[in-house]
Amino acid sequence: MNGAPMTSGGVGGFRTVLGLVCMAGLLLGGPAAAGPAAESRDSRTLTKAEQMTFLPLACPNGVYEPKVGTHCAKLNGYAKAPGNVADFGLTSIAYGSFTKAGADQAYLSYFTMAEPHANNFGGGILFERSGSVWKLIRWYPGGEMDRCVALPGGGTQKMLCLSGYTAEGENSSAVAVQALPGAPDVLIRVEDARNEDASSSSGSGCGTVASYKERVVSIDSLKRSVQPGFFAESVVTYLTPREWYDGCKARRLDNVKGEKATVRYALKNGHVTFQSPIPIEPPSP
Repeated sequence: MNGAPMTSGGVGGFRTVLGLVCMAGLLLGGPAAAGPAAESRDSRTLTKAEQMTFLPLACPNGVYEPKVGTHCAKLNGYAKAPGNVADFGLTSIAYGSFTKAGADQAYLSYFTMAEPHANNFGGGILFERSGSVWKLIRWYPGGEMDRCVALPGGGTQKMLCLSGYTAEGENSSAVAVQALPGAPDVLIRVEDARNEDASSSSGSGCGTVASYKERVVSIDSLKRSVQPGFFAESVVTYLTPREWYDGCKARRLDNVKGEKATVRYALKNGHVTFQSPIPIEPPSP
């Protein structure tokens, strides 16, 4: 859902590249409060010690095979676990209080081809620590949070996450606010239809350069921002009108690399907002 947009005076340190600023927001519950440094709660790869701690809790008696993954005869606590999991792997970890304030929790993303494509071949697992003992709390099939930046503030932890999905040759990427439990609130979603457009183009009827608009086709990264007034930023790829036109005429849009721009994200008055030098349409419901 959309919240109040950020005004240009609300944050500092952002200069548009092409003279156009796009603004959007997602409403988040609760005021910001003091808490652990947000940087320490971003998702990251696991250390060897963390692998040794959490992997046996999810996959007891697993057998590791190099370049394949861990064979799991059983996934602990996964009521409808896929059978014959031969390539299980933990891909990232983030610490925080995800489901209740003050809880000592960890959220780990996992990968296995035994999960269906609809779950993007993976998901997430929530663990909670009592004293020195970690316990598996819940599986979230399809709930990867492996490219995420923690939102500033206290209370239950919310994450800003980048995700990608491929279907029928078309790649999509999205940035969303994720809180557990619940579906992500999508802030930005873009479709990269260069392959589709190239295959459907006949080279005729391409119009003129002026008939095309700049368009973002992929969100390439998400990381913590050092720019004043922003807590995260993404590099995006966009195509210029000339690139769209030339690609259409050559029937090779799939070869067009595009240009790069930076989209930045801020948290203000309970809203996550983004500013982009390239127009990005609001995500469809």
